[in-house]
Amino acid sequence: MSEIIKKVHSILDDLCEKKEDGTYYYKLYVDYQDTISGQTVAELMKSDNPVDAFYEKLGEWAKDAEFYEQPELITSIKSRLNDDELAEFSEHKNEIIKIIDDSVVFYYDAEDYNRAVRVNIMLDTGDANYDYTCNNIINWYSGGDRSIDKESSILWLAKTQKEATLLRREIKQYDKKDCYPDDKFIKSVIEELENLCTSMGSLTFLAEIEFLDLLGLQELINENKKGYILLDKSVECGLFDSWNGGGSMLGIELNNDIKVPFDVIHRLQIDEGRSRAGNYTVSDVYGLTYDCWRDAVKSIVCKDV
Repeated sequence: MSEIIKKVHSILDDLCEKKEDGTYYYKLYVDYQDTISGQTVAELMKSDNPVDAFYEKLGEWAKDAEFYEQPELITSIKSRLNDDELAEFSEHKNEIIKIIDDSVVFYYDAEDYNRAVRVNIMLDTGDANYDYTCNNIINWYSGGDRSIDKESSILWLAKTQKEATLLRREIKQYDKKDCYPDDKFIKSVIEELENLCTSMGSLTFLAEIEFLDLLGLQELINENKKGYILLDKSVECGLFDSWNGGGSMLGIELNNDIKVPFDVIHRLQIDEGRSRAGNYTVSDVYGLTYDCWRDAVKSIVCKDV
């Protein structure tokens, strides 16, 4: 091996991460403006294996960038050579380029694309079988008997807050009372039910989730894994109709943090970019500021380990 080839390998040792098989991994840096778009996130979420789909896409991007980055790498190598070594480099240029072609892998670090994504966590506690009509309890679309279906996501929520008995009692007495109860959770739920302006209302939580965590969560759901998301009690939540573009106040106030099991999550809707008919987003319907999507996810727990 000539001295210049040894020198090139030495420089590659400094510029790259070398694996045991002799392969050099050269990290490509991401411009601060090169972020994953909401549309791309939504497309990845449709995959059976969102994590694998993302890494495949990273590989495609790196392959496309290699055409421009390889000359930059060669320039970096040459900048570390003296005049005599540069002359020798020119003599062995084809051999050196072949070494780079065969031994250097250009890659993007997934963490460089990680960011907070605005997500609408839409639930199905059994009410999807009834077109999400089980929360029509005291609004215009209700039947008037003031009963709560067992599949109602509002009833499910009340159970998580240990308020189901009180909610049933307040709903039964709703037509006989002229003031709201003192309990902040029950009061906010009744206001949410009163102001549901559509016949379809899915219980929805607004949260920011880190992009890589989001892909992993979707994959766990796809694989029917057992587990839950732990949401802070400050999370924005309420009834939303993404099909018709309506809903209620999104103003339910929780008493306690809430565990949302994977198996009651109907959909993780990406709330970025413009929506379309039949798939409206919260931001398009309500015009909310981004502050409404808080960092409310305390943990994502998978029990199947």
